[in-house]
Amino acid sequence: MGRSPLRAFVASAWILALVGAGLCLAGSERLKAKPVRAALQARYTQIVEAYRLRDPDAVLRLRAKDFRAIMPSGEIWDAATSAAYVR
Repeated sequence: MGRSPLRAFVASAWILALVGAGLCLAGSERLKAKPVRAALQARYTQIVEAYRLRDPDAVLRLRAKDFRAIMPSGEIWDAATSAAYVR
């Protein structure tokens, strides 16, 4: 199954954003609410694993119902548009 350049870009962007968010949390002052950090890290790990396994149903289950994505072109994708692309 070949991947389009745009699909590869979007997947890479998501992974980089998730890793970056995790690094921002790790680099900030020590969080007093360690359970919250652990829960966030667990969710990031689930998302990355769903993409790694190329499991669109798992990816979509991890998203909020009102999910939106702002594409590099400025176009805004709602949850349905994004779901169609992921599948």
